[in-house]
Amino acid sequence: MAANVLIMIHGITLETYPLTHQADYDQILQGLTKDTPALAGAFAQKIFVEWGHRPPDTATAELRPDQRIMDAENTLHNLAGFDAVRADHNPLNHTIEPMEHPIETVVDTAISVGTSPIKEVVAMYGFTDVFYYVSVDGEQAVRSTVYHQILSQIDALRNQPQVCLHIYGHSLGITVAHDFLYGLFAPDHVPGYYIQAATPQDKDDYEYWRGRAQAGTLSLGSFSCTASQLCLMTMRKQSMVDMLAAGQTLDPSVIGVRADKVHWRLFYALIDVLGYPSRKVYGDSAGIEEFEVFNGFNPVTVHNDYGSNATVISEMAKLIMSNLE
Repeated sequence: MAANVLIMIHGITLETYPLTHQADYDQILQGLTKDTPALAGAFAQKIFVEWGHRPPDTATAELRPDQRIMDAENTLHNLAGFDAVRADHNPLNHTIEPMEHPIETVVDTAISVGTSPIKEVVAMYGFTDVFYYVSVDGEQAVRSTVYHQILSQIDALRNQPQVCLHIYGHSLGITVAHDFLYGLFAPDHVPGYYIQAATPQDKDDYEYWRGRAQAGTLSLGSFSCTASQLCLMTMRKQSMVDMLAAGQTLDPSVIGVRADKVHWRLFYALIDVLGYPSRKVYGDSAGIEEFEVFNGFNPVTVHNDYGSNATVISEMAKLIMSNLE
């Protein structure tokens, strides 16, 4: 039997204060084992990745580059959030005075009840994470952080003849996981991580596991994804733009997704502006299944409520159980 490894990678963090994502991971794990008790002892290792958010009790001088995102977003919100702009009485700042435009103000205020949370929270604390990752500096900072955590922990499994990965990704964490898998499983490819690695050891470790993936002794058992942005992220590479422009779809086998049965399940909520259907982007592969789920009516909180969704937990548990090797 293979050594099954569970890897959990969080995504966009909308909270404005220091935290870790362990409580979110624990909630999902508890849900999985309650749904399917056999999963409690199914994994040789569990890896809980942290990236891109300021952890508690950490001095500013000790923060990694990716951990400065929260502070930067808070500063940005204090400078460009509408309440801050409205309170700025600098003569160079011109806002609409309610008394001068009463009708427009009433209408704007009514509409903004729905749009402001999306602009002020989802966009300023969510899309900014995405913009960071698609930048050259951000991609290197996030990959070096995430890949290092995974590589350093699975190193103990080198003596296992077969290793099987089970990955849970949320939001932008899906894209990071997708890139991690692409570097391992895509044939005839030289991973960019070879020059992005935090240390020479990380580069060597990634090269080793890529060799295992190409040889078939490292496999992707299951990939569970909530609130994917993969369909939007295709625009970051000209090769993918060219494929889509030609009416083509992407090949899921390059991230290790086989078509013998379902290995990849995606979940999205209709009103989640940070989560999109992605299955059809990869054609009609028999290895991919997708679910629309309901997480409530709040467009801000809906993005982080997948871990308590009964459908997500049940279908994720089934996916993992059916793909344990």
